[in-house]
Amino acid sequence: MPLMGTDLGGVPAVAGRLVGREAELSAVTAALRHAGTRLLTVTGPPGVGKSRLALAAAEQLRASFGDGVCFIDMADAGGLDAAATAICRAIGVPSGSARWDVPRLAAQLRGRRMLLLVDNALGLVASAPGLADLLASAPGVQVLANSRTPFDLRVERVVRLRPLGLPPDDPAVEVDAVGAAPAVQLFVELARLRDPAFSLTADNARAVAGICRRLDGLPLALELAAELVPALSPSAILDRLAAPLTLRSSLRDVPPWHRSLRDALARSYHALSVDHQRLFLELGAIDGSFSAEDVHVPGPEPTVAEQAGTPAGGLEALLDLVARGLLESAPSPNGLPRFRMIEPLRALAAELRAEARRGDGARAVADTDVGPDGTADAEAPVATDGTGHDEARQQQPMLTDRERSVLRLVTEGLVGKQIARALQISERTVKGDVSSAMAKLGAQNRTQAAVLATELGLVDPFLAGPTPPRRVAWPIRLAT
Repeated sequence: MPLMGTDLGGVPAVAGRLVGREAELSAVTAALRHAGTRLLTVTGPPGVGKSRLALAAAEQLRASFGDGVCFIDMADAGGLDAAATAICRAIGVPSGSARWDVPRLAAQLRGRRMLLLVDNALGLVASAPGLADLLASAPGVQVLANSRTPFDLRVERVVRLRPLGLPPDDPAVEVDAVGAAPAVQLFVELARLRDPAFSLTADNARAVAGICRRLDGLPLALELAAELVPALSPSAILDRLAAPLTLRSSLRDVPPWHRSLRDALARSYHALSVDHQRLFLELGAIDGSFSAEDVHVPGPEPTVAEQAGTPAGGLEALLDLVARGLLESAPSPNGLPRFRMIEPLRALAAELRAEARRGDGARAVADTDVGPDGTADAEAPVATDGTGHDEARQQQPMLTDRERSVLRLVTEGLVGKQIARALQISERTVKGDVSSAMAKLGAQNRTQAAVLATELGLVDPFLAGPTPPRRVAWPIRLAT
């Protein structure tokens, strides 16, 4: 006999109130109460609150699924086999040799009325056809997933989360009007967790509104800013947000990828292809909204679309950025969509552009030495420091973006499983990247590789996130 409202997979409780998501929560729960909704994916920008919304929806939906809710956390692992193991464990089937065997899983799930709640589902996206096969074979099973990207399946329904609503940009606005904005409500609630005496007043309302607008209502950014309340006034916090990517968390139970704003945002950037990274960087320079036509420049010189791959590559790249929550899309009065990048992502793009230019300039200087007569001397000797690493310094080994990210986390004291979790890759991939970086750097161990990479400027331990790429083609021209 089925147990009504059971949590087969140990669904975590949602801490605190879900602020400003009433409409989205209603849409998700209403859709999943219909058996025809087989897969619903919550997507949106990094740090927008996808997991919290999905968990809140599962809480409301427990009574609608006679065989319970099965929670599958894919943060530590990816792929169908890991999901199969979680499902088998949740329904009481031995999982020691679990594989994504659709007929076997379908036999175990046949006749069950169950919701699979897949958290951090990005690791399953590449295996989307296997998930579709299971849904086709187990009609009583529905899936609620949160992911940085949709599965792109015909049975999928997508709910895209946007940052929270902002207060009016008006210095004369009343305190009550500022406090009515969802972004302000969340900031105040989080600030009170850090300092119970905190409240929104006529004296600080303008600064609090400025914080929310500077962070564009992104919940993770607001949470990190609220941690500063015990030490700084709202005005001082707003002043610090001239560099918003420096926001970090000191809380011990925060996931590694949410410990800094830069880390959370940069993970989505590094998941892009090189061409799409280039488009992201350039679109981040646009202050305001733009149309798809704005990224096409007529004439004999290459357009952004042409530089982004195929002749239709510009549109494809644009759609990819929207799908990953790195661009927002909204209709304009003429019916055509307009796009914009939220402020924290624009700050990331600006930092990465500056880093790319600095890296190109440093390499240009390193490629030549000045001789006694003041001219470039290609044969000038390379200074040595007796460490045995002079050849590596001269050649500047080209590490991949992921190798640099792995080595940066090594410098922070993280080990294999922690690095894999932070970057959402497998431990095997971490080991492969460390071995590859060691070989390129001529290092004897991972610690030596991390130290040498830092000395060479290939990773920066003081940046709160994966080191940005060192090679970006410039300039990319945009319509003006």
